[in-house]
Amino acid sequence: YDMQFDIKYAYFNFLQSIG
Repeated sequence: YDMQFDIKYAYFNFLQSIG
């Protein structure tokens, strides 16, 4: 399990949320 991948996914999800 890669923590960095989870962070990237959460950041991407955040961008779509505000977009």
